[in-house]
Amino acid sequence: MAVLSRLLKVGTMAESMTVYVPAMMLQKGVGLVRLLLLVHLLSNVEYGLWAVGAFLFDIITPVVTLGSNHGLTRYVGLYEARGEIRSFYRRIRWPILAVCVLLTAGAFSGADLLARHVVASRAEAEVADAARYMRVCLAALANVLVMALYLNLLSFLYGLRTYRLIAALEVLFSVGFTVLAVVVVLAAPTGEAVLLSHSAAVTVALVTGLVLLQAGLRRHVAGAGEGDFSQPAPVPTADADESAVADSVAPASGGAETTAPEGLWATFARILRFGLIALVSNVLWNLLGYVSYYLTHRRFGEQAGGTFQAYMRLLGQPVMALSSAAWAVVFTHVVRRWEADRQVGSDSGSGADAFETLQTAYKAVGLALMTVGVLLYVTAPLWVRIMPVEMVEVGRSLVPGLLMFFQSLAHLALLTMLAKLRERPAVIAMAAVVGAAANVALALWWMPAHGPAGAARAAGVGMYVGGGAVAAGYFLLTRLRMRRGTYLVLAAPALFLLPVVIVGPLWAAVLIAAWLTALVFSGREKDRLVSAAKDMLSRGRSG
Repeated sequence: MAVLSRLLKVGTMAESMTVYVPAMMLQKGVGLVRLLLLVHLLSNVEYGLWAVGAFLFDIITPVVTLGSNHGLTRYVGLYEARGEIRSFYRRIRWPILAVCVLLTAGAFSGADLLARHVVASRAEAEVADAARYMRVCLAALANVLVMALYLNLLSFLYGLRTYRLIAALEVLFSVGFTVLAVVVVLAAPTGEAVLLSHSAAVTVALVTGLVLLQAGLRRHVAGAGEGDFSQPAPVPTADADESAVADSVAPASGGAETTAPEGLWATFARILRFGLIALVSNVLWNLLGYVSYYLTHRRFGEQAGGTFQAYMRLLGQPVMALSSAAWAVVFTHVVRRWEADRQVGSDSGSGADAFETLQTAYKAVGLALMTVGVLLYVTAPLWVRIMPVEMVEVGRSLVPGLLMFFQSLAHLALLTMLAKLRERPAVIAMAAVVGAAANVALALWWMPAHGPAGAARAAGVGMYVGGGAVAAGYFLLTRLRMRRGTYLVLAAPALFLLPVVIVGPLWAAVLIAAWLTALVFSGREKDRLVSAAKDMLSRGRSG
């Protein structure tokens, strides 16, 4: 029970960062090892088939959820603030399961079309093996249902801010997938084998997570003590200290529900109203991540597509691991503050403290992300050598564009978090549409002359210009008073358009100026960051 208590403990934002970010970096480190093993154990064609299968389930899985995972992350904080988290869980799980099962069945019914028009490539049309493409498609679809349910489970846990449990599940999945994939590939070195290994690893993590969540809920019903995740927190004020707010998760009332719960369909409707629009946004953002890869796959064949995808995953591991983990922690803690403010304030809630916290955290994380990106850019001639020889030369040309793409995605998280807080997910979809349109237009222009490198550069510039234009427009139209430093950090990914010899020294100067001057952080923001850093260090030493 002591282990369960630790896994379900809710802490401050700093404590959550201390636990979750290192765990996600570990997970992505395992993913990097797995990537290198697979590119060396599989042929280029087989790796390309695994890559296109992963593309397929990455795109279909969010559709199968109908956006319920986004709704859960957004509204768990609301029901927690009301003291209704147990009844909320009981009401929402069955309709979510039914939706996922029905839509997955629909995906299987269209397997033939998916195999012919997504898995197959024009470049391999003359030697195409229709039965083989169908097997890859079915193996990819085998992942969809378990991944959809796993996404919903993680989203519920994100809303509860149980980052120890989330970290444990993600590491369990990553290690399990790596071990299983390597063992299976040694016996059957095919793309289908990797896809089936992935579905098995997700299933193990899903079942483990559900068992632990149910155990946590039973403990709460039985009268869990201090630190139980399902108990409502006191309402923060604009001047409240972050640690005092987040650590006080167990009021003397024992977490009893404070209001009469909504009915099943009212609850599900609330989730889907937000989630369906967020679903469209998520699908568009997922597609955006694959636009240049898919254009490369269709135009130049499976080998070129496999190389492009390998470098996308290689570069995405460190950048997106840090950004996804950090933004998940920041957003759920900010949501909890935002909703708690609304429980005792006006209907709209001022959210001033939440907005200030969001900007400060965004700038700190944004600078850290750019530092990782710059290090990858500067050292690229060294680390590309870990890839197979036939991937090295092409890979060097992909690095600047893909780094700019991932940094642009990570920095636009500020837009997505603000839009979600204000319940305007359509803005997120708009950013993805404009970014994708710019990506496609630039890729069609640059690919004939520059090949896959043109597609990579189109991804970076298209996302930066297209998504950035939507973000700037949204900030101006809503009259959000962002600080100067926030805009400077948002603009930072443009550095990857410069020659590598300039970027390193220039970024070092930016970091020095950010700390020694008020260019990026105000004095109060620096004090808050120092306090958070001390909190993280002290908690790290205490275990």
